[in-house]
Amino acid sequence: MIQPQRQIAVSDALCIYQDLFPQPPRELQIEHHYLLYVSFGAMRLEAEGAAWSLPPDRAALVAAGTPLRLLLNQKMSVCSVLFSSRFAPTPRAPLSVFEMTPLAREIVKECGRTEEDEPLSEYRLSLFRTLQMVTWRLADTPSKATIPTGKSRGVIRALAITESLLAEPLRFEDVSRMTGQTPRTLARRLLAETGQRWGGKFCGECE
Repeated sequence: MIQPQRQIAVSDALCIYQDLFPQPPRELQIEHHYLLYVSFGAMRLEAEGAAWSLPPDRAALVAAGTPLRLLLNQKMSVCSVLFSSRFAPTPRAPLSVFEMTPLAREIVKECGRTEEDEPLSEYRLSLFRTLQMVTWRLADTPSKATIPTGKSRGVIRALAITESLLAEPLRFEDVSRMTGQTPRTLARRLLAETGQRWGGKFCGECE
């Protein structure tokens, strides 16, 4: 449910597929439990001072009422599954980003074959019940692949440049130059604010 201005009635469960293009960050706070899955591309999710990348091998389970910030910097296909609080129990954590299994991906795909205004048959309801049980269980083992976040303007800018240019050859000296810092200063600030050094592991967390 990427569009916050749109009010959608959910009696039990609903699956919405959207093709999205680069756009300004979105602030969301959904009144239903919310499974967010990107089947193509990747988005960045931020909440409570932490950040995650959502490529097709991960998903996010968000409890009703939890505020989010979504950054959509590339073309992507997004599947949003909404569960009413009467249909699904409250997740153990307000937000959990977890690794998707092949089973979970196939169930999401099948749930998405239902039109938004189509009444749910017993077959569709059983699919949503299965998806809820599978993803709630997966969410109990959250991913440790968080994206480093900074505090100072220079580090925040360096992180944004690194994330946006992952597909291109990128040197640390180039990042420091683009942020107006010496390599030594940027390296010191990165380590102090993120606990990591710029390099393979650092860049890998942004993917």
